[in-house]
Amino acid sequence: MRKEIQLRTNLIEEKKEGALLHKAAKKLGVDSKEINGIKLLRKSIDARKKEIFFNYKVQYTLMKTFLKNQHTLLSIKMFLKLKKFILLVLVLLGCMQHYDVLS
Repeated sequence: MRKEIQLRTNLIEEKKEGALLHKAAKKLGVDSKEINGIKLLRKSIDARKKEIFFNYKVQYTLMKTFLKNQHTLLSIKMFLKLKKFILLVLVLLGCMQHYDVLS
């Protein structure tokens, strides 16, 4: 699941490589390795005061969320297979009980 956050950097931070990734990780309270992807949605400049800032709106995906979604999908597939197996067993048991009654 993708979520959006607002980030703010000054001119010095703007020049550093990976600044948005590190800022996003710090704001989210996670390690930067846990962020699966980050996408810049909007960038604006705040020059109302002496120090200039860049405001960003970014979209991110956490690795945990990505893995959780993959795990949920796998769990649903396993449940459907298990459901078919249980239904087959119940049908067979039903036939066997019916056979026992006739014997």
